Amino acid sequence: MNSWTRRRLRSRWTWIGLGVAAVASVQLYAWYQFRSGRSALAADRPDVAHRHFERSRAIWPWGNRVDVQLLSSRAAWQSGDRTLAMAELREARRAAGSTTPELAFEWALLQAVDGNVSDVAEYLQQKADADPGVQRTVWEALTEGYLAVYRANDAFTIAQQWVSSYPDDLRALELRGQAAIQGRGRGLAIGADDLREVLKREPTRTKARAILSVTLLDLGLFDEAIPELERLAQDQPDQPDHRVRLARCLKMTNHPDEAVKLLDAVLASNPDHGLALRARGQFALSDLRLVEAETWLRRAAEVLPNDYQTQYLLYQALQQAGHTAEATEQLKRSETVKQQSTQLADLRTKRLAERPLDPALYTEMGSLLVKTGNTEQGLRWLDVALSLDPGFRPAHEALAAHFETVGNAERAAFHRQQLARLR
Repeated sequence: MNSWTRRRLRSRWTWIGLGVAAVASVQLYAWYQFRSGRSALAADRPDVAHRHFERSRAIWPWGNRVDVQLLSSRAAWQSGDRTLAMAELREARRAAGSTTPELAFEWALLQAVDGNVSDVAEYLQQKADADPGVQRTVWEALTEGYLAVYRANDAFTIAQQWVSSYPDDLRALELRGQAAIQGRGRGLAIGADDLREVLKREPTRTKARAILSVTLLDLGLFDEAIPELERLAQDQPDQPDHRVRLARCLKMTNHPDEAVKLLDAVLASNPDHGLALRARGQFALSDLRLVEAETWLRRAAEVLPNDYQTQYLLYQALQQAGHTAEATEQLKRSETVKQQSTQLADLRTKRLAERPLDPALYTEMGSLLVKTGNTEQGLRWLDVALSLDPGFRPAHEALAAHFETVGNAERAAFHRQQLARLR
Protein backbone atom coordinates (compact mmCIF):
# COMPACT_ATOMS: atom_id res chain seq x y z
CA MET A 1 0.00 0.00 0.00
CA ASN A 2 1.58 3.25 -1.11
CA SER A 3 1.62 6.44 0.99
CA TRP A 4 -1.10 8.12 -1.06
CA THR A 5 -3.52 5.26 -0.44
CA ARG A 6 -2.72 5.26 3.28
CA ARG A 7 -3.39 8.98 3.47
CA ARG A 8 -6.78 8.54 1.79
CA LEU A 9 -7.74 5.74 4.19
CA ARG A 10 -6.70 7.80 7.19
CA SER A 11 -8.69 10.76 5.86
CA ARG A 12 -11.76 8.58 5.29
CA TRP A 13 -11.60 7.12 8.81
CA THR A 14 -11.08 10.59 10.21
CA TRP A 15 -14.26 11.85 8.55
CA ILE A 16 -16.17 8.75 9.66
CA GLY A 17 -14.95 9.30 13.20
CA LEU A 18 -15.98 12.94 13.11
CA GLY A 19 -19.41 11.99 11.79
CA VAL A 20 -19.92 9.40 14.51
CA ALA A 21 -18.78 11.91 17.13
CA ALA A 22 -21.18 14.54 15.77
CA VAL A 23 -24.14 12.15 15.88
CA ALA A 24 -23.16 11.01 19.36
CA SER A 25 -22.83 14.57 20.62
CA VAL A 26 -26.29 15.46 19.28
CA GLN A 27 -27.81 12.43 20.99
CA LEU A 28 -25.95 13.22 24.20
CA TYR A 29 -27.38 16.75 24.06
CA ALA A 30 -30.89 15.34 23.62
CA TRP A 31 -30.33 12.98 26.54
CA TYR A 32 -29.04 15.88 28.65
CA GLN A 33 -32.17 17.93 27.85
CA PHE A 34 -34.37 14.97 28.71
CA ARG A 35 -32.65 14.37 32.04
CA SER A 36 -32.73 18.10 32.83
CA GLY A 37 -36.46 18.15 32.09
CA ARG A 38 -37.08 15.25 34.45
CA SER A 39 -35.04 16.95 37.17
CA ALA A 40 -36.95 20.22 36.73
CA LEU A 41 -40.27 18.35 36.85
CA ALA A 42 -39.26 16.63 40.09
CA ALA A 43 -38.24 20.02 41.51
CA ASP A 44 -41.72 21.44 40.77
CA ARG A 45 -40.54 23.68 37.94
CA PRO A 46 -42.83 22.47 35.13
CA ASP A 47 -42.34 25.50 32.87
CA VAL A 48 -38.57 24.93 32.89
CA ALA A 49 -39.11 21.19 32.41
CA HIS A 50 -41.31 21.76 29.37
CA ARG A 51 -38.64 23.88 27.67
CA HIS A 52 -36.08 21.07 28.19
CA PHE A 53 -38.47 18.47 26.78
CA GLU A 54 -39.18 20.65 23.74
CA ARG A 55 -35.45 20.86 22.99
CA SER A 56 -35.08 17.13 23.41
CA ARG A 57 -38.04 16.43 21.14
CA ALA A 58 -36.63 18.69 18.42
CA ILE A 59 -33.69 16.29 17.92
CA TRP A 60 -34.24 13.18 15.81
CA PRO A 61 -35.08 10.44 16.83
CA TRP A 62 -36.04 11.79 20.24
CA GLY A 63 -39.07 13.56 18.89
CA ASN A 64 -40.72 10.16 18.38
CA ARG A 65 -39.97 8.88 21.88
CA VAL A 66 -43.24 8.37 23.69
CA ASP A 67 -41.75 8.77 27.17
CA VAL A 68 -40.51 12.27 26.27
CA GLN A 69 -43.90 13.24 24.86
CA LEU A 70 -45.72 11.95 27.94
CA LEU A 71 -43.54 13.89 30.33
CA SER A 72 -43.82 16.97 28.12
CA SER A 73 -47.63 16.67 28.34
CA ARG A 74 -47.43 16.40 32.13
CA ALA A 75 -45.19 19.47 32.33
CA ALA A 76 -47.70 21.38 30.19
CA TRP A 77 -50.69 20.74 32.47
CA GLN A 78 -48.62 21.37 35.58
CA SER A 79 -47.75 24.75 34.01
CA GLY A 80 -51.45 25.45 33.54
CA ASP A 81 -51.74 24.78 29.79
CA ARG A 82 -54.24 21.93 29.54
CA THR A 83 -54.86 22.48 25.82
CA LEU A 84 -51.19 21.97 24.99
CA ALA A 85 -51.05 18.99 27.33
CA MET A 86 -53.91 17.27 25.49
CA ALA A 87 -52.33 17.99 22.08
CA GLU A 88 -49.04 16.44 23.20
CA LEU A 89 -50.84 13.46 24.68
CA ARG A 90 -52.54 12.86 21.31
CA GLU A 91 -49.13 13.04 19.62
CA ALA A 92 -47.83 10.42 22.05
CA ARG A 93 -50.82 8.17 21.25
CA ARG A 94 -50.10 8.42 17.52
CA ALA A 95 -46.40 7.70 18.09
CA ALA A 96 -47.16 4.69 20.30
CA GLY A 97 -49.65 3.22 17.83
CA SER A 98 -51.87 1.94 20.65
CA THR A 99 -53.00 2.83 24.15
CA THR A 100 -50.30 1.71 26.56
CA PRO A 101 -50.64 1.63 30.39
CA GLU A 102 -48.40 4.71 30.54
CA LEU A 103 -50.64 6.58 28.11
CA ALA A 104 -53.74 5.55 30.04
CA PHE A 105 -52.21 6.88 33.26
CA GLU A 106 -51.28 10.26 31.76
CA TRP A 107 -54.70 10.53 30.14
CA ALA A 108 -56.35 9.91 33.53
CA LEU A 109 -54.18 12.59 35.14
CA LEU A 110 -55.19 15.11 32.51
CA GLN A 111 -58.86 14.18 32.84
CA ALA A 112 -58.61 14.80 36.58
CA VAL A 113 -56.94 18.19 36.14
CA ASP A 114 -59.60 19.18 33.62
CA GLY A 115 -62.33 18.62 36.23
CA ASN A 116 -63.52 15.14 35.21
CA VAL A 117 -62.36 13.83 38.57
CA SER A 118 -65.23 11.45 39.22
CA ASP A 119 -64.36 9.38 36.13
CA VAL A 120 -60.77 8.69 37.18
CA ALA A 121 -60.41 9.29 40.93
CA GLU A 122 -60.69 5.65 41.98
CA TYR A 123 -58.24 4.47 39.32
CA LEU A 124 -55.71 7.18 40.16
CA GLN A 125 -55.93 6.60 43.90
CA GLN A 126 -55.32 2.89 43.33
CA LYS A 127 -52.23 3.76 41.29
CA ALA A 128 -51.01 6.02 44.11
CA ASP A 129 -51.59 3.32 46.72
CA ALA A 130 -49.72 0.75 44.63
CA ASP A 131 -46.78 2.96 43.63
CA PRO A 132 -45.45 5.63 46.02
CA GLY A 133 -43.40 6.99 43.12
CA VAL A 134 -46.52 8.43 41.48
CA GLN A 135 -48.32 9.59 44.64
CA ARG A 136 -47.24 13.20 44.35
CA THR A 137 -48.35 13.47 40.71
CA VAL A 138 -51.68 11.76 41.38
CA TRP A 139 -52.46 13.91 44.40
CA GLU A 140 -51.58 17.08 42.51
CA ALA A 141 -53.89 16.12 39.62
CA LEU A 142 -56.76 15.20 41.95
CA THR A 143 -56.40 18.34 44.06
CA GLU A 144 -56.27 20.61 41.02
CA GLY A 145 -59.25 18.81 39.51
CA TYR A 146 -61.36 19.22 42.63
CA LEU A 147 -60.38 22.89 42.80
CA ALA A 148 -61.39 23.31 39.14
CA VAL A 149 -64.95 22.20 39.93
CA TYR A 150 -65.11 23.98 43.32
CA ARG A 151 -65.10 20.81 45.42
CA ALA A 152 -62.98 22.54 48.04
CA ASN A 153 -63.55 19.97 50.78
CA ASP A 154 -62.40 17.10 48.56
CA ALA A 155 -59.40 19.14 47.39
CA PHE A 156 -58.45 19.90 50.99
CA THR A 157 -58.75 16.22 51.97
CA ILE A 158 -56.37 15.11 49.22
CA ALA A 159 -53.92 17.94 49.91
CA GLN A 160 -53.99 17.16 53.62
CA GLN A 161 -53.12 13.52 52.89
CA TRP A 162 -50.26 14.78 50.71
CA VAL A 163 -48.94 17.17 53.37
CA SER A 164 -49.14 14.44 56.02
CA SER A 165 -47.15 12.04 53.85
CA TYR A 166 -44.63 14.61 52.57
CA PRO A 167 -44.51 17.52 55.06
CA ASP A 168 -41.63 19.24 53.26
CA ASP A 169 -43.40 19.30 49.89
CA LEU A 170 -44.19 22.95 49.21
CA ARG A 171 -46.53 22.17 46.33
CA ALA A 172 -48.68 20.14 48.72
CA LEU A 173 -48.76 23.02 51.20
CA GLU A 174 -49.54 25.50 48.43
CA LEU A 175 -52.49 23.49 47.14
CA ARG A 176 -53.79 22.85 50.66
CA GLY A 177 -53.77 26.60 51.15
CA GLN A 178 -55.65 27.15 47.89
CA ALA A 179 -58.26 24.56 48.88
CA ALA A 180 -58.77 26.20 52.29
CA ILE A 181 -59.16 29.62 50.66
CA GLN A 182 -61.65 28.34 48.12
CA GLY A 183 -63.78 27.06 51.00
CA ARG A 184 -64.03 30.69 52.22
CA GLY A 185 -65.04 31.51 55.80
CA ARG A 186 -62.40 30.44 58.29
CA GLY A 187 -60.52 28.83 55.43
CA LEU A 188 -59.26 32.24 54.29
CA ALA A 189 -57.04 32.66 57.35
CA ILE A 190 -55.96 28.99 57.32
CA GLY A 191 -55.03 29.14 53.65
CA ALA A 192 -53.19 32.43 54.10
CA ASP A 193 -51.03 30.80 56.79
CA ASP A 194 -50.13 27.95 54.42
CA LEU A 195 -49.18 30.36 51.64
CA ARG A 196 -47.14 32.53 54.02
CA GLU A 197 -45.13 29.42 54.96
CA VAL A 198 -44.65 28.48 51.29
CA LEU A 199 -43.30 31.94 50.45
CA LYS A 200 -41.12 32.00 53.54
CA ARG A 201 -39.38 28.85 52.34
CA GLU A 202 -39.44 29.63 48.61
CA PRO A 203 -40.08 33.32 47.78
CA THR A 204 -40.04 32.75 44.00
CA ARG A 205 -43.48 31.09 43.88
CA THR A 206 -45.32 33.89 42.11
CA LYS A 207 -48.69 32.14 41.85
CA ALA A 208 -48.75 31.51 45.60
CA ARG A 209 -47.94 35.17 46.22
CA ALA A 210 -50.73 36.31 43.89
CA ILE A 211 -53.32 34.14 45.65
CA LEU A 212 -52.06 35.28 49.05
CA SER A 213 -52.33 38.95 48.05
CA VAL A 214 -55.98 38.58 47.03
CA THR A 215 -56.72 36.66 50.23
CA LEU A 216 -55.13 39.37 52.34
CA LEU A 217 -57.43 41.92 50.71
CA ASP A 218 -60.42 39.69 51.46
CA LEU A 219 -59.27 39.55 55.09
CA GLY A 220 -58.82 43.33 55.22
CA LEU A 221 -55.07 43.01 55.89
CA PHE A 222 -54.12 45.88 53.60
CA ASP A 223 -50.80 46.76 55.25
CA GLU A 224 -49.58 43.18 54.86
CA ALA A 225 -50.83 42.99 51.28
CA ILE A 226 -48.87 46.06 50.13
CA PRO A 227 -45.35 44.51 50.03
CA GLU A 228 -46.73 41.36 48.41
CA LEU A 229 -48.41 43.39 45.67
CA GLU A 230 -45.36 45.60 45.20
CA ARG A 231 -43.23 42.53 44.53
CA LEU A 232 -45.83 41.06 42.18
CA ALA A 233 -46.00 44.34 40.25
CA GLN A 234 -42.22 44.23 39.93
CA ASP A 235 -42.03 40.55 38.97
CA GLN A 236 -45.00 40.69 36.56
CA PRO A 237 -45.13 44.22 35.11
CA ASP A 238 -47.44 43.00 32.32
CA GLN A 239 -50.16 42.06 34.86
CA PRO A 240 -52.03 45.30 35.71
CA ASP A 241 -54.35 43.59 38.22
CA HIS A 242 -51.54 43.65 40.79
CA ARG A 243 -51.21 47.43 40.52
CA VAL A 244 -54.98 47.92 40.78
CA ARG A 245 -55.07 45.88 43.99
CA LEU A 246 -52.07 47.81 45.27
CA ALA A 247 -53.96 51.05 44.60
CA ARG A 248 -56.88 49.76 46.66
CA CYS A 249 -54.52 49.00 49.54
CA LEU A 250 -52.94 52.45 49.32
CA LYS A 251 -56.38 54.07 49.39
CA MET A 252 -57.38 52.01 52.44
CA THR A 253 -54.15 52.91 54.25
CA ASN A 254 -54.60 56.68 53.76
CA HIS A 255 -52.43 57.20 50.67
CA PRO A 256 -55.13 58.39 48.23
CA ASP A 257 -52.92 60.47 45.96
CA GLU A 258 -50.53 57.58 45.36
CA ALA A 259 -53.49 55.29 44.72
CA VAL A 260 -54.98 57.57 42.06
CA LYS A 261 -51.61 58.02 40.33
CA LEU A 262 -51.18 54.26 40.18
CA LEU A 263 -54.64 53.74 38.68
CA ASP A 264 -54.10 56.51 36.14
CA ALA A 265 -50.85 54.84 35.07
CA VAL A 266 -52.69 51.52 34.59
CA LEU A 267 -55.45 53.17 32.57
CA ALA A 268 -52.96 55.07 30.42
CA SER A 269 -51.73 51.77 28.99
CA ASN A 270 -54.94 49.73 29.55
CA PRO A 271 -57.86 52.16 29.00
CA ASP A 272 -60.49 49.40 29.18
CA HIS A 273 -59.20 47.68 32.30
CA GLY A 274 -62.44 47.01 34.16
CA LEU A 275 -61.06 46.73 37.69
CA ALA A 276 -59.05 49.93 37.30
CA LEU A 277 -62.10 51.80 35.96
CA ARG A 278 -64.21 50.51 38.83
CA ALA A 279 -61.63 51.49 41.45
CA ARG A 280 -61.23 54.95 39.92
CA GLY A 281 -64.99 55.45 40.07
CA GLN A 282 -65.22 54.06 43.59
CA PHE A 283 -62.51 56.44 44.80
CA ALA A 284 -64.34 59.41 43.25
CA LEU A 285 -67.65 58.29 44.74
CA SER A 286 -66.16 58.00 48.23
CA ASP A 287 -64.89 61.58 47.86
CA LEU A 288 -68.36 62.73 46.63
CA ARG A 289 -67.03 63.75 43.21
CA LEU A 290 -70.27 62.52 41.68
CA VAL A 291 -69.87 63.60 38.05
CA GLU A 292 -66.41 62.06 37.88
CA ALA A 293 -67.62 58.91 39.64
CA GLU A 294 -70.50 58.48 37.21
CA THR A 295 -68.17 58.84 34.22
CA TRP A 296 -65.73 56.22 35.45
CA LEU A 297 -68.41 53.80 36.62
CA ARG A 298 -70.37 53.97 33.36
CA ARG A 299 -67.23 52.88 31.54
CA ALA A 300 -66.58 50.18 34.12
CA ALA A 301 -70.14 48.85 33.83
CA GLU A 302 -69.73 48.47 30.06
CA VAL A 303 -66.52 46.49 30.48
CA LEU A 304 -67.79 44.42 33.46
CA PRO A 305 -71.50 43.84 32.72
CA ASN A 306 -71.68 40.80 35.03
CA ASP A 307 -69.81 42.25 38.01
CA TYR A 308 -72.25 43.03 40.83
CA GLN A 309 -70.02 45.48 42.68
CA THR A 310 -69.53 47.56 39.53
CA GLN A 311 -73.23 47.63 38.66
CA TYR A 312 -74.24 48.57 42.22
CA LEU A 313 -71.62 51.32 42.48
CA LEU A 314 -73.02 52.84 39.28
CA TYR A 315 -76.51 52.73 40.83
CA GLN A 316 -75.17 54.58 43.91
CA ALA A 317 -73.53 57.22 41.75
CA LEU A 318 -76.72 57.79 39.76
CA GLN A 319 -78.86 57.88 42.91
CA GLN A 320 -76.62 60.38 44.69
CA ALA A 321 -76.49 62.56 41.57
CA GLY A 322 -80.30 62.75 41.53
CA HIS A 323 -80.84 60.66 38.37
CA THR A 324 -83.71 58.81 40.03
CA ALA A 325 -85.35 57.11 37.03
CA GLU A 326 -82.08 55.85 35.59
CA ALA A 327 -80.93 54.80 39.07
CA THR A 328 -84.07 52.67 39.46
CA GLU A 329 -83.34 50.81 36.22
CA GLN A 330 -79.70 50.41 37.20
CA LEU A 331 -80.73 48.94 40.57
CA LYS A 332 -82.83 46.31 38.77
CA ARG A 333 -79.87 45.47 36.58
CA SER A 334 -77.55 45.17 39.56
CA GLU A 335 -80.05 42.95 41.42
CA THR A 336 -80.16 40.57 38.44
CA VAL A 337 -76.38 40.34 38.44
CA LYS A 338 -76.41 39.86 42.22
CA GLN A 339 -78.85 36.99 41.91
CA GLN A 340 -76.59 35.27 39.38
CA SER A 341 -73.51 35.87 41.54
CA THR A 342 -75.30 34.52 44.63
CA GLN A 343 -76.40 31.45 42.71
CA LEU A 344 -72.83 30.80 41.54
CA ALA A 345 -71.45 31.30 45.04
CA ASP A 346 -74.06 28.94 46.51
CA LEU A 347 -73.12 26.27 43.97
CA ARG A 348 -69.40 26.68 44.60
CA THR A 349 -69.39 26.82 48.38
CA LYS A 350 -72.34 24.64 49.39
CA ARG A 351 -74.42 22.68 46.93
CA LEU A 352 -71.58 21.06 44.95
CA ALA A 353 -69.93 19.99 48.21
CA GLU A 354 -73.17 18.35 49.29
CA ARG A 355 -73.92 16.67 45.92
CA PRO A 356 -70.59 16.37 44.06
CA LEU A 357 -71.86 13.79 41.55
CA ASP A 358 -75.11 15.46 40.53
CA PRO A 359 -75.06 16.34 36.81
CA ALA A 360 -77.89 18.82 37.35
CA LEU A 361 -75.62 21.03 39.45
CA TYR A 362 -72.83 20.92 36.86
CA THR A 363 -75.35 21.83 34.17
CA GLU A 364 -76.67 24.71 36.27
CA MET A 365 -73.15 25.97 36.90
CA GLY A 366 -72.14 25.62 33.25
CA SER A 367 -75.25 27.40 31.99
CA LEU A 368 -74.75 30.25 34.45
CA LEU A 369 -71.11 30.67 33.49
CA VAL A 370 -71.95 30.76 29.77
CA LYS A 371 -74.72 33.27 30.46
CA THR A 372 -72.35 35.55 32.40
CA GLY A 373 -69.66 35.52 29.72
CA ASN A 374 -67.37 32.78 31.06
CA THR A 375 -68.00 30.62 28.02
CA GLU A 376 -64.94 28.36 27.99
CA GLN A 377 -65.28 27.55 31.68
CA GLY A 378 -69.03 27.03 31.33
CA LEU A 379 -68.64 24.59 28.45
CA ARG A 380 -66.17 22.59 30.54
CA TRP A 381 -68.76 22.29 33.32
CA LEU A 382 -71.39 21.10 30.85
CA ASP A 383 -68.95 18.49 29.53
CA VAL A 384 -68.37 17.28 33.09
CA ALA A 385 -72.14 16.94 33.54
CA LEU A 386 -72.24 14.63 30.52
CA SER A 387 -69.26 12.65 31.79
CA LEU A 388 -71.32 11.97 34.94
CA ASP A 389 -74.41 11.09 32.91
CA PRO A 390 -74.00 10.88 29.10
CA GLY A 391 -77.77 10.90 28.72
CA PHE A 392 -78.53 13.96 30.82
CA ARG A 393 -80.96 15.92 28.67
CA PRO A 394 -80.57 19.41 30.23
CA ALA A 395 -76.82 19.38 29.53
CA HIS A 396 -77.36 18.39 25.88
CA GLU A 397 -80.08 21.07 25.58
CA ALA A 398 -77.80 23.75 27.02
CA LEU A 399 -74.93 22.78 24.71
CA ALA A 400 -77.17 22.59 21.64
CA ALA A 401 -78.62 26.04 22.39
CA HIS A 402 -75.16 27.53 22.92
CA PHE A 403 -73.69 26.14 19.70
CA GLU A 404 -76.74 27.25 17.73
CA THR A 405 -76.29 30.76 19.15
CA VAL A 406 -72.62 30.96 18.13
CA GLY A 407 -73.27 29.42 14.70
CA ASN A 408 -71.54 26.07 15.22
CA ALA A 409 -74.09 23.96 13.34
CA GLU A 410 -72.09 20.74 13.48
CA ARG A 411 -71.75 20.63 17.27
CA ALA A 412 -75.32 21.82 17.77
CA ALA A 413 -76.56 19.01 15.50
CA PHE A 414 -74.58 16.44 17.50
CA HIS A 415 -76.38 17.38 20.71
CA ARG A 416 -79.76 17.56 18.97
CA GLN A 417 -79.13 14.01 17.70
CA GLN A 418 -78.32 12.86 21.23
CA LEU A 419 -81.55 14.42 22.46
CA ALA A 420 -83.55 12.64 19.73
CA ARG A 421 -82.09 9.28 20.79
CA LEU A 422 -83.07 9.93 24.41
CA ARG A 423 -86.77 10.32 23.64
